[in-house]
Amino acid sequence: YDMVKAMPPVTVCLEDTNAPQPNRVAGESPVPYCKMLAARSETVITGMDAADFPRISDDPGECWAEIDPRDLTAAVRYVESCAAKYDSWPAMAGVLVERVGADIVLTTVDGFRLATYPIHGAAKPSEAVPSSVIIPVRAMRMASKLFAKAGEPIAFSVNPDKYSTTFEVFGLRMVAKTIQATYPNYRDLIPKPIDY
Repeated sequence: YDMVKAMPPVTVCLEDTNAPQPNRVAGESPVPYCKMLAARSETVITGMDAADFPRISDDPGECWAEIDPRDLTAAVRYVESCAAKYDSWPAMAGVLVERVGADIVLTTVDGFRLATYPIHGAAKPSEAVPSSVIIPVRAMRMASKLFAKAGEPIAFSVNPDKYSTTFEVFGLRMVAKTIQATYPNYRDLIPKPIDY
């Protein structure tokens, strides 16, 4: 998308090729690529073998929550700025999504700041899925933008393998891998009320 955006305002042509990418080191396996042509500009885009593309499960899993698109947008906008910008602790680069009673609670923490946002009444009771998952903040941001104008609640599911989550509405499905890590116990960071 960024490459096409940088092109001049003329017809852009994508030329597919099965030949090995030029200027590769001898002995390396060929990498699929295509050429993008526009006016005098020519760009080579490397790809991957279609067989290596991650398979999306036909079973999105059990529906964990039905979230109003406006609530999801507000929640992600509120918590995304407190997610860690580095990957030294992968869990903190994601959004902790918890089912607490009938609520879905989104939480981010980066070691200095903490943001938590409850979406009341969105959760569906179930024992078959975990009570929390960590989703990359970029995936949450993408889901909130993709479904922002949907007029129906977004079905949020946790796949049976617990390695991915699914957002779906009107047959449009977005799958996001979860971060397999332990989220810090942020509740200990919240000051407790003191009785005087």
